[in-house]
Amino acid sequence: MNAFRWFLACILLSAAAQAVSAQQASSGKTVEQWLAQLKDADPANRRLAAVSLGSYGPDMSRAAIRTLGESLKDDDATVRHAAALSLGNYGPAGKAALPAIRGAVKDSVHSVRRAAVFALGNMGADAKPAIRELTEALGDPHETVRHAAAYALGSVGEEAKVATTALGNVVTNDGDADVRQAAAFALGEIGPDAGEAVPALAKALVDADPGVRKAAVEALGSMGPEAKPAVAALAQALLRDKDFAIRRSAAYALGEIGLEARAAAPALGTALQDSDSGVRFDAAQSLSVIGSEAKA
Repeated sequence: MNAFRWFLACILLSAAAQAVSAQQASSGKTVEQWLAQLKDADPANRRLAAVSLGSYGPDMSRAAIRTLGESLKDDDATVRHAAALSLGNYGPAGKAALPAIRGAVKDSVHSVRRAAVFALGNMGADAKPAIRELTEALGDPHETVRHAAAYALGSVGEEAKVATTALGNVVTNDGDADVRQAAAFALGEIGPDAGEAVPALAKALVDADPGVRKAAVEALGSMGPEAKPAVAALAQALLRDKDFAIRRSAAYALGEIGLEARAAAPALGTALQDSDSGVRFDAAQSLSVIGSEAKA
């Protein structure tokens, strides 16, 4: 299991364990009682309240979510962490506590920062007001926070285009392969508006990590004609990458670029003899697309 999958597994297990704990603890108490317990003198009781409130999901009232958000300033880091994870369970409804979550992205404890970024990622496009904090989090000293920040920007989608330069720099320069992969994924989710990062993604096609290469290929494909400057690099990936899944993605991406990828027609023709049937199929499909657009 690579570091990124390990990170996701840990986040999911942590959230699942918190949810189970909450379901066990919340029986017999109302939301109002748990909210009141957030002010208890004992941090263990405050943490239990924060955990328990996470079991109510997006049906929680905006006022209750905002109250839980206040626990992101608790003196105890375990309470702050539990509150951030619970807010992440609310999905887009968590935006009721958005100002507090944005502040928690700069918490002094990295596990709290990670959980806060995770909560923003679960909001999708509703996390748009936090793009600045998420972009800054791409430079966090902890790779798990950087992972989460990149994916959160991807979940915001095309509205995160202002983070394109920062994400491109991560793809090129971050020392952690999983962070580079996450940044490439985010650029793909932003789509054609992230065209400024095409050179960085083209460079990533020869990254030592296959996960980074595949994410870069797929991101370029999602940019369509905007990815024209990467056509030569995609053609090389199609012909030379040892991973058949990457070769297939490269063939598909060239088709998504369309007529602007006509210079890659010879490489696509060669790929019709690839050892993998999927590569041959997508190469044929892309040649068909480029040919049909040329005749139009």
